[in-house]
Amino acid sequence: MSQLRTITFVFPNASSQEKAWNHLFGSLLQGIPACQGDHFIISSSQKNALPQTSFRSANIPLPRIVFDAAELEMNMDIGRISLSAGVDDASLGWGSMSTDQASPPLHTERTSNALPISELHDLLKDKLVGLDHSGVNIPTSCMQRGEWEEIIGKISEVCNLYRYPDEDWPFIIPADEAEFAADITAFTVKRTPKFEWVYDSYTDKPVFQFALETTMTQAEAEKQFPAPSGFAIPGLDHIFRSVIVDSPWHTDLTIRMDLYYKSEQGELSDWESGEWLIKSGGRIRG
Repeated sequence: MSQLRTITFVFPNASSQEKAWNHLFGSLLQGIPACQGDHFIISSSQKNALPQTSFRSANIPLPRIVFDAAELEMNMDIGRISLSAGVDDASLGWGSMSTDQASPPLHTERTSNALPISELHDLLKDKLVGLDHSGVNIPTSCMQRGEWEEIIGKISEVCNLYRYPDEDWPFIIPADEAEFAADITAFTVKRTPKFEWVYDSYTDKPVFQFALETTMTQAEAEKQFPAPSGFAIPGLDHIFRSVIVDSPWHTDLTIRMDLYYKSEQGELSDWESGEWLIKSGGRIRG
């Protein structure tokens, strides 16, 4: 099997509200040093490691994640989002997440406890340094266990996929061609951006999650993002602050930002290098 090259988050761009949301999210992404080009591609610091993560807008009705691997077969709806395999398709009207033009006006009324993207943008501007991982949470109510295991089996054939111990949270870790064929054994570089799959019994609709590395301390993040839109996931409160972000697709999709605190370590952690997942979780092979 050929290796998974790119994971692309694709957001609809038909309405003015969608265009405005994409513009502001794209503007945030552009603040990440590793984010390059019109396709908003974020690559690993490990030379030739795949997959990359990218962000696009397109002429589609609902958000989608596209997995670019030649032999991967995937085309499914989960609630009202979709997961598919494929490459750039001109018929979709691919577009950038942002432009050099002024952002169109965005309606900013809060939806429940979600933070408007305009507020998130203002609070995080110039404070992002990386993307640790992105991911998708699939509600157990939307997918039978057998279907979940089938997806994980297919994905494991085209990338380096590792278990998260004792949880249904497997992670894709970027790897070069030799590491894809054998395994990752070097832990001297930062293995980002990873991609997390979650088989989630706590949500009733899909979640797109983005774990953003920031320059904020824990105290600063808690002050900037108080409840109810900001919260801590039990057991992970010392690592990041989570925020639910409003979007034009909020009735069908939850968008969660996990804001990692500024790293105080002088050396690479076993999470950043992938060593903990690789050694404690182990690789999943199709």
